[in-house]
This record gives sequence, C-alpha cells and structure tokens, in this order.
Amino acid sequence: MRRVSSPGRFDASAYHRVVADRLRALEPGSWSAFGEPAAARARDLHAGLLRSAHRLDPVTHPGVARAAAQAADALGVTVPVSVYRLDGGGAADATLAHVPDEAVVVLPATLLGLLTPAELTAVLGRELALHALWTRDDGVLLVADRLLDALALDARTPPAYLETARRWGLATVLAADRGALLACGDLRTAVAALLKTATGLAAADPDACLAQAAAVDPAGGVAAGRSYPETVLRAWALQQQAAGSDERVGTLLGGGLDLEALDLVDRDRLETLTRRIVEAMVSPPGMRTTAVLAHARQFFPDVAPTAGAQATFTLPAGATEATRRYLACVLLDLATVDPGLGEAGLAAALTLAARTGLGDAVAEAVARERLVPAAILSSLVRAADAAADGDPGARVAGRPRSEEPAR
Repeated sequence: MRRVSSPGRFDASAYHRVVADRLRALEPGSWSAFGEPAAARARDLHAGLLRSAHRLDPVTHPGVARAAAQAADALGVTVPVSVYRLDGGGAADATLAHVPDEAVVVLPATLLGLLTPAELTAVLGRELALHALWTRDDGVLLVADRLLDALALDARTPPAYLETARRWGLATVLAADRGALLACGDLRTAVAALLKTATGLAAADPDACLAQAAAVDPAGGVAAGRSYPETVLRAWALQQQAAGSDERVGTLLGGGLDLEALDLVDRDRLETLTRRIVEAMVSPPGMRTTAVLAHARQFFPDVAPTAGAQATFTLPAGATEATRRYLACVLLDLATVDPGLGEAGLAAALTLAARTGLGDAVAEAVARERLVPAAILSSLVRAADAAADGDPGARVAGRPRSEEPAR
C-alpha cells in the first residue's frame, strides 16, 4: 500500500486561477453571458437524468453511499451527493452533471461491476473534485470552463484561445485525478481506478503502470494537440502528487515558451519579454538614434530608454527554437533599422544576445541574412562574447557611420 501521508487541501491549480482572471479581463461581455445560463442548462440536464437514469438510493446501495460520503469529506464537498446509474453501453468513465446546490455523479452501468469499494471512492472523488472546482468563488471556474468550451467550437477563435482551452482541459483532468487520490488516500488504488475507467476492463495492474510512469520523461508535456493527457502521464502526475510534488505536475501543460503554441498566459509572457528586450536594446546611448527609437515605438508606443534595462531581460528556461528565432529577429530589426549605425548596431545586438543566451540565434540570423562578411561576423561575435563575460579590456568592434544619438 502506498498511502498518501499528507493529502492536504483540494483547490484549483494556479493555471485555473490565472486563466479565469485573464478571461474575465479580456472578455467581459462573453464572461457575463456564460454566468447564470450555464447553471440553467445544468439544471435541465439534471431533470433529464431523473427521467433516463436510475438513482442509487443510499438505503439500497449503502456501499455507494459510503464511498460518496468518504470522497465528499476528503474534498470538502458539503452539498448532498446523488449518484445515478446510466443503463446501456458506452464509455466506462463517470461524469458530473453539475448543479450548484447538489453534486450529481453519473456512473455507467458497467462501471460498478469493475470497481472495488476503494476504487469507487476514487472515481467518485474525481467527479466531486470537479464539483469543488466549479463551485469555487461563486462559480468563476465554471464560467471560464463553459466560455472556453464555446470558443473551442468557433472557427474564428484566435489560436491563443484555442491553446488555452486545450491546456485548461489538461489542467482540469489532472486536478480531478488529484481529487481521486485525496478521496481514496492510496496511490495504487487511484491508479487502478484510472486504468479501469480508461480501458473498461476489470483487470488492472497499477504496479506495472506506476513502473512505466516512473520511467517516462514528462519534460515534453502532453503530446501536441491532445486535450486529454495520456494515461501513463496521468499516473506519473498521481505519483508526483502522492509524493507532495504537485508543482511538477504543471510541466505537463507545456514546459517552455513556444511561439508556435502560445496560450493566453504565454502570450502575455512573450509580450513582456519582447518589451524587455526592446528596452534593453535601446538602453545604450549609442543606440538611441531617431530611427531606432521610432522603430522601437512601433513595438510599444510608450517604450523609453531606461537605465539598467539590460539587467531586466532574462531569457526564460525552456524557450523553444521558434521563440529564440523571433527574439533574435527583434534584436536585428533594431540593430539594422538605422544604416548610420553600421556594424555598431550589430555589435550591440550580439553583445546583448551573448549576455542573455541568444548569441547563437542572433549570429545565425546575421549569417543567414548575409548582413556582414563571415570574417567580420566572427570578430563581432568574439568581442561580444568577451564583453558578455565581463572582460574589462574587451571592446566590441563596430564602425558606426552616425555618431550622434537622438536626444
């Protein structure tokens, strides 16, 4: 038995909270529209269950009632819990029919026969975790969830919103799995329940799954385009949560800043990063020519030279090649927009790049665009590397053709 020694308190992930706040700020009209109507639709669904499903009465199904009570207690769910059995075939997984003042869980008819009492507690914990999420802070996360669902179905939705919807779905699955772990209090049980609901099979080998999960490399996150984590990655996440390493689970949402797969959070990060690199590039007095400052203000109208700006620019760990190429292009735009700077502009870009981990990306871009002969580029790179390393005798090569900066 791998008991969870300190289950802690169930709560929304940091990603849930940040995205909900951002959506509310960016889409105030849509946010209001997805408030009360979402609850009304849920009540209609509940009414449909009363006609088409069988409610498992606590008197005649005491095992289900005990499992539900244990899960609710572990997750801090205080509303009544109702469990329904949906007859017929279909998926083996449970679902939550969300109603704010009641937790309604729907179990496929085949699922009850697959689960031990402890596994049933885990499955119910997973669904009650969703109830806890959707009722948090007067339903803020439910509104965000419904809004993202709607945006994902609209062909006009910008890519950053689509990627946000995908990562939101991943974060929700992982949070619900944590609810399963907290409810049953045992890692093997939570994994066995996960395997049975994922496969619909009565036999499950949690130890084999956990061994495979221990060998997996989570650095790449969930496979591109998937809105549901692979089962082995969900087992890996459960391992981390059982060990008290919840923060590592966040890597499954995306490990790095990728220009080609930005969500709303990363879009804001990249905008801030771009501002910092523009400010850093125009901070040396020699770069403050009229042309350079005018071009910098095409990025950000309020940008201004700031003392010490170079120290505020740090390339984040995990920035992809696409992101590095983009930032290198930003530097080169500023370095070459004023022909009067000559090689001095390239020297400034290469020096800043060398200090921030973009040296190779900028040098490759200079070579690709054939901005200077190879011998001169090599000289500029050597001088930039020396200056970045703090060599007091190093002087970055460059022959500016216009010495007078803009005032």
